[in-house]
Amino acid sequence: MPPPSSPLPITPLGDPSQNLYRAARHQHAKSSSLNAAERRSNNPAGNTHPQQQQPSAAFGSVDGAGDHELLARVLDAHGGLERWSGLEALTARLSVGGPFWGLRGFPDAFLEERLELYLHREHATFTPWIAPGQSLTFDVAPERVTLLTADGKTVDSRANPRSSYAGYNRYSAWDALQVGYFLSYAMWNYLTTPYLFTYPGVQTREVQPWDEDGETWRRLHVTFPDTIATHSAEQDFYYDSDAMLRRHDYTVDVNANAVVAHYTEEYKTFDGLVFPTRRRVHRRNPDGTPDRSQTAITIDIYEIAVR
Repeated sequence: MPPPSSPLPITPLGDPSQNLYRAARHQHAKSSSLNAAERRSNNPAGNTHPQQQQPSAAFGSVDGAGDHELLARVLDAHGGLERWSGLEALTARLSVGGPFWGLRGFPDAFLEERLELYLHREHATFTPWIAPGQSLTFDVAPERVTLLTADGKTVDSRANPRSSYAGYNRYSAWDALQVGYFLSYAMWNYLTTPYLFTYPGVQTREVQPWDEDGETWRRLHVTFPDTIATHSAEQDFYYDSDAMLRRHDYTVDVNANAVVAHYTEEYKTFDGLVFPTRRRVHRRNPDGTPDRSQTAITIDIYEIAVR
């Protein structure tokens, strides 16, 4: 799909008071640096893979405002909190592919999508969804996915969609609402990262660095509250020397706890914010390395507009 030639429109938002970021902004301004001695204590053996591949479940954590220098660098490198705080919505044109969707029962169903999401609360809409003239909307508090016609009539809807995956294995077929829930919460998380780390209840901690492809990547271990729909409560984010995200590790709770190494690249700037436009998702081996024999999911973003 070629990049669109015209700017993306963004529809008006609802109540702007539902801005989770602003509730955390003042506390973030007080963040202090993680000193060198603390970083060394996270890696006493000297940055070898055996220590890196199994992050300890006993990490201490700090408030999601980010009490260390790495998070501050990452936020600034991606456009800065000041810029993000003045925005409310994002619209993207993207293509989502890979064999994962065929296993779910929807091969090549999402190759041309328009995604609109709110930045400070979980809400997303995909258009089209499965068929022309349909869209899918995702909300939280409470969680719900809804399939709609072009004139706003409900085709199908499901409350508490996360519970619907119980008993499934990694090869189970999903219905349109299950696929919609998964892709909606995932893309909302991806496109609000790293600012998401400053939202209430999110805890971050720098952990041991990781060597890959001849580089050393610093890592943030992030713990998410149950108020945020995401892949899993514990996730790891790998940053290069330019503070750009290179890799993202997580367990997919709704896909029978599959473990993933998710790579990001081809960064571009849209309206003053920096986003990776190419994402490739692989299974993760027990030693922490990616299984590159197959790329399960591909995500290519062609344009982003923010408001």
